[in-house]
Amino acid sequence: MKIKQSMWLKLLIPQLFLLFATVLQAGVSGTVFRDLPVNGTTLNTYGVEDANELGVEGVTVTAYPSGAASVSTTTDASGAWTLATTTDVRIEFSGWPSYL
Repeated sequence: MKIKQSMWLKLLIPQLFLLFATVLQAGVSGTVFRDLPVNGTTLNTYGVEDANELGVEGVTVTAYPSGAASVSTTTDASGAWTLATTTDVRIEFSGWPSYL
């Protein structure tokens, strides 16, 4: 069975659109939380959000892409944040609550 060239193009073009759509939807995200110390009564893993460690709301998260304008967001009530970007970025956190 011989497949025509136009048939291959019909199959390939939608795949290219899916590839580019995936690339354009890249981003960076995370969670800001209070990392409680490990002590005699609380067994926590340093650098990992444990069940007793709550997120920090209201922290400003700014991404600085190389050669482009910065973008910012604020953490929500659970400390979560997401920024859309299609390149490598440097992340800075500011506006920490006074209790920290």
